[in-house]
Order: sequence, then C-alpha cells, then structure tokens
Amino acid sequence: MVEIETRPRLLVEYMLLSFLLWQFGFRHGSSDTTIELDPKEVDVLNSILDKLQYSRPSHLNGSACHYPDLDTNNLKINCTEDCGNDRNRYCHVKEFSFTGAALTGFIPKEVENLTHLETLDLSSNKLTGSIPDTLWNLSSLIKLDLSMNQLNGGISERIKSLRNLTYLSLDHNFLSGRIPSSLGALSSLKKLSLSYNNLSGPIPNQLGNITALQTLFLDKNRLSGHLPPSFSNLSNLEDFWAGSNDLTGEFPDYANLTQMSEFSISGNYMSGRFPADFIRKCTQLHSLSILGNNFEGSLPAELFNYSRLEFLTISDIANSGFQFPRFANLSNIYTL
Repeated sequence: MVEIETRPRLLVEYMLLSFLLWQFGFRHGSSDTTIELDPKEVDVLNSILDKLQYSRPSHLNGSACHYPDLDTNNLKINCTEDCGNDRNRYCHVKEFSFTGAALTGFIPKEVENLTHLETLDLSSNKLTGSIPDTLWNLSSLIKLDLSMNQLNGGISERIKSLRNLTYLSLDHNFLSGRIPSSLGALSSLKKLSLSYNNLSGPIPNQLGNITALQTLFLDKNRLSGHLPPSFSNLSNLEDFWAGSNDLTGEFPDYANLTQMSEFSISGNYMSGRFPADFIRKCTQLHSLSILGNNFEGSLPAELFNYSRLEFLTISDIANSGFQFPRFANLSNIYTL
C-alpha cells in the first residue's frame, strides 16, 4: 500500500527534475543547444581589438560572451540573453567596455556594426582623434562614456539619433566648438557630463527640455552668455556644475530646482542680485560654490542650518553686510 502511494509522488518529482534540467540546458547550453555570438560580430570585435592594439593570447571566437577572462584586463563584454533557440540562434553584443587600459589610437569606426550595443565605455584611456560619426548610428545605446581620453573636434548635432541614452559622459577631453542644441532631444538622459573640455559659446536653451536630467556637469570650459532660463524646467536636477567658464548676466528664476544637492557657478562673471531665494528653497544642499562672481545682496541665514551642507564657498558679494547667525549650526561643514 505504501509503495502504491509513493509512485505518483516519485513520478511528479521525476517530471519536475527533468523540466528543470531541460530549462538549464536550454538557457546555458547543452550538447544539443549551442549558444554562440553572431559570427559577424565576432569578426567586428576582433577588428576593434586589433585597432585598439590590444594584445591577447588568441582571437575571440563564438564563445566570446562566456570567456572567463573577459572581466579582467579592463575588458568587459556582455551579450543578449534571448538567444540559443530557434528564433534567436545567435547572441549579440550589448555591452563593450574597455576602461583604464591606456589604449591609444582612434575609436574604431567598426563599432557601428555592433547594432545591438546598449553600453559603450572606453573611458580612462589615451584615445585621440575625433568622435566618429558612425557612433551616432548606434540607436540602441543607453550609456556612452568616452571620458578621460584625448579626443578632439566637436560634438555632432547627429547625437540626437541616440534617443535611448540615459548616460552621456564626454568630460576630460579636448573637445571644442559649441554644445549641440540637438542634445535637447534626448528626453531620457539622466546624466550629462561635458566638463573639462574646450567647449565655447552659449549653453543651449534646449537643454532645459531634458526634464529627466539629474546630473549636469558643464564646468571647466569656455562657455559664455547667460544661464538658460529654461533650466527652471529641470525639476529632477540634483547636481549642477557650471563653474570656471565665462558666464555673465543675472541669476535666473530657478524656483523649481528644489532637489539640488550640489550646485556650483563659481569662477564666472555673473552679477546682479545674489540668488538668496533660490538657496532658501534648496534645503537638501550638500555643496554650494558661488565664489568669484559679482553678486550683490545678502547671504540667507537659513543656509547655515541645512543639515546636509558640508561644503560652502562664497566670495565677492558686494554690499552684503553679512554676519554669521548667532545660532547657526556649522557642525557638518567641512569646507567654508
């Protein structure tokens, strides 16, 4: 009697185990299911690595997505996961990151042939030349990081083609020319970093259309003109750096920027009324730098009671008549 009751349970357990093993074999490869990178993309990867003068023991093959050593030597390749079945036989490269490897030469134009690419990170190398126009064909890109290289030339208006970008970092290069107004079309962008370049001209008013923006770094360039009034639309902005430029004019009405954590416009030529009203609404400030401008007015006493404030640098305020509040809390401030 016990044996009869046990058989159905054993049968169910056997069927469940068989299903799990089949699933594992389907997803991770088995003797009947071969998961391979698209041969065309294998050739592209090898061509890219050759042009980047990367020395490796052997050429990549169809198992490039599963090489155990690809997460070392600063090289990282990730592939799509919906592959290994009849519908999607081949995997495709969705991430190519090669950072901090002292790579030299130009960015290979062949990168455009990795049409499924979502992340391209070549930061912290010694790459030279201009950004190839072929990059703007990678419409699936979500993250593009070419920072901390020696790239020159301008930023093409064609960058508007990268409609899925959420992260764009081109800082610490030798890029010149104007910031393209077409950046305003990248509505999903959350981080934009263009600092430490030779960019000039006005800050495009269209950047105020990127309402998802949380981080905007424009410091250490040669930008001129006024701060765009349209930035009042950037209600999600938390970090804004535009110091060490040639900005002039009065401070706009940024009443909606209440989420600000780091704010710097130091080292410019702005004038007019000190932005006290703006500072009063930024109660979450961690860092505030406004030194080296030509503002007039009073520093709001409330600023010294902000619990998160640690860095405060302010100077050149005419007719301020400011005195430290008697009950100001300076216990969290590291730099004053």
